[in-house]
Amino acid sequence: MVNKALFLYRDLKYRAYRTKSGDENFNLSLFLRIWVSDRLLKLSPIKASLPWMPYNTILKLHNIIKKDFNILETGSGGSSLFFLKRCRTLTSLEHHAKWVNELKTIQSSNYKNRWTLALKDLKNDSFNESPYLNFITTQKDEYFDLISIDGRLRNESLKIASRKVKKGGFILLDNSDRNDYEEGIEFINSLGWSRQDLQGFCYSLEWDVKSTIWQKNWK
Repeated sequence: MVNKALFLYRDLKYRAYRTKSGDENFNLSLFLRIWVSDRLLKLSPIKASLPWMPYNTILKLHNIIKKDFNILETGSGGSSLFFLKRCRTLTSLEHHAKWVNELKTIQSSNYKNRWTLALKDLKNDSFNESPYLNFITTQKDEYFDLISIDGRLRNESLKIASRKVKKGGFILLDNSDRNDYEEGIEFINSLGWSRQDLQGFCYSLEWDVKSTIWQKNWK
């Protein structure tokens, strides 16, 4: 019992130090909530209403999201509940029918008027097109304050998202350390937007994960 308590104490101190280092937006109360949910209670992201992302990415999102934000996300779950507690409207894009049905139980009871949950196939073989990507394409240009890319087809999603985010708005790519997403990353980088890489302990994982946030130029 004593050894376990000592381990948790050291884990808390180390994760706080790693997360706080270089983070001007460190929020102690939110960090403690993340750590307790993750390390002590072992809650899934959706049970904790937290994104399955690095701790410092969660803290950054908490800092930038305002109550009047309209948010689009590809991929959904704990991030959806986290966003809904902070924004005006949320549009979530998913390709997995069973997961969408689970989320609809939450949507109908709590957030129906503010949460659009869209189920789209990744590809329509008959027409050689992607309903998933077409859904993003049909959204209003320069409408969203934040777009979170954490689902499928991320390279293509990033390119389309660049037209859908407002001037001064943000695009988040989770798992930006994966080589699979170099094409999309290079495309956004070529636009000359400000960029911040966030790397550190990830919720519900034992290793570091990297996210990247870009802010679209005002001009």
